[in-house]
Amino acid sequence: MSSPAVNNIIYGKSAFEYTVSNVSTITQSVFTPPIATASDMFWEMEFIPSYEHDPDHCALFLSAIPNPEEAKTLDWSMRSIMSAVVFVKDPETNQEIERRDIDHCFSPKAPSWGFFQFFKRSEIPEHDTLIIGIEFQNSKVPTVSCEQPFPNRRIPDDLIDAWVEQVDNPETSDIRFNLNGHFIYANSAILSKRSKYFAYMLEGEWSRQRPTSRASIRSEHSLRYYDQTSFSTSSKFKYMVDVMEFHHETFLEMLRFLYTDQVTFDDDKECHRTAFDMFSIADKYFIGDLRQRAKMEIFENLHLDNVAEVLFGEACKWGDLKEDVLKYFVENFAQVKETDGFKNILLNPREYPRFSEVWLEIMQLVKE
Repeated sequence: MSSPAVNNIIYGKSAFEYTVSNVSTITQSVFTPPIATASDMFWEMEFIPSYEHDPDHCALFLSAIPNPEEAKTLDWSMRSIMSAVVFVKDPETNQEIERRDIDHCFSPKAPSWGFFQFFKRSEIPEHDTLIIGIEFQNSKVPTVSCEQPFPNRRIPDDLIDAWVEQVDNPETSDIRFNLNGHFIYANSAILSKRSKYFAYMLEGEWSRQRPTSRASIRSEHSLRYYDQTSFSTSSKFKYMVDVMEFHHETFLEMLRFLYTDQVTFDDDKECHRTAFDMFSIADKYFIGDLRQRAKMEIFENLHLDNVAEVLFGEACKWGDLKEDVLKYFVENFAQVKETDGFKNILLNPREYPRFSEVWLEIMQLVKE
């Protein structure tokens, strides 16, 4: 990966370009340095060479990096005035391979947006080099250039091991979660730093500024706070929280991510660590990175035989996820409608509460 090209401003617009070399040999996501569209507004692009389920396509995403004020207040309204176009082009001919608009309202619950099938790998030039770029409207960026290489995000194994030992450790915890009789322990300082949901719940600001959530916690019923000095000698926990909607294995894997930035997905539903399990819990607790990783896992395992069940069964619960799965469904409608999964849904539509709503969208898109 080489250094990014020079940034520039033209009448309130800003453009950023990054050269990616040896594209065909890249096996993991690569990230750009932070991109500034104002003195306090930052972004990051992620380029993914291919997926397991669709190795013939490359993906491109844009993610918002919250500034301290956004992280504190959850107010991302200033980002609503931004619009952007992402593109990929051949550095030798300067011809664009693909160009698409970013049409998304960035928020703490949806900090990333992009395209899983941005362009075909067959379109990569023979010299195996690409330029990925983005153009912003309404930008306030001075002309600068960045010569720093892309950052290495790998966390040392020994550091991960050290933090894994602290997950669900009563000796280093001040909060106890009760998941239907199964107790899990955590440190409130770590949870507050890693999740704004927990920060507002545990730091006493919940009633003044509650994040918008479809599954908001009712602190007067589910959070019990005890003054440290009133503890008996047999109890040391400052907080006790009842969690009724998630399985304890799902919750434990979420905690492992908050402590170590690592997550392991399991296709076995009995393990309660599927991509949908983790997407759901990340969505509730405003954990944007985990939500995005779970979303990518969902798409890596999406194929013609299961897309109907994914769309009608789970994806339709979240707008952004439904939109991407729906697009894949419609683009491959001729093959999908012949699958057993799709035929089974048509025979049992009452098992899918949003069947009518989603089917109407499908019919409208197919006609177009």
